[in-house]
Formats: sequence, structure tokens, C-alpha cells
Amino acid sequence: MRTRPQPHPEGLTVPRSTLSNHWRILREAGVVAVRTSGKTRLVTLRRNDLDTRLPGLLAAVLEELTGGLDG
Repeated sequence: MRTRPQPHPEGLTVPRSTLSNHWRILREAGVVAVRTSGKTRLVTLRRNDLDTRLPGLLAAVLEELTGGLDG
């Protein structure tokens, strides 16, 4: 049986199993934290931990995104 693509707030349409796998990998790597609120799973970036482990990475990515939008 195929998994039907599910719409997500990010505008992505991917199978739920694919998205769940990506969230699991990010969670296990310590990049995001997940908490449950009712039936909703809230995913947040662990920015302080990410900045400690990989100093400057997030700033560089955000700068590239901003520069790409301005240029």
C-alpha cells in the first residue's frame, strides 16, 4: 500500500513516512527537539546546541538565504 502525500505547513507534499524519517534523523542528531501537544507534534530547532556543536553554521546558512533573496 502506498502512503498518500500529506500537506504540511512548510508547503511540502511528501509521504508522511518520509517526513517522519527526516524528523527522526534530525532529532537523533540533536538538531531538533520534538514535543507532543495533544495530537500535534511540535518540532523546534535546538539552536543553542547547534551553535555550540557547529559554530557559525546556522548564521552562514541564514546569510546565504538572505543574500539569495536580495540578490
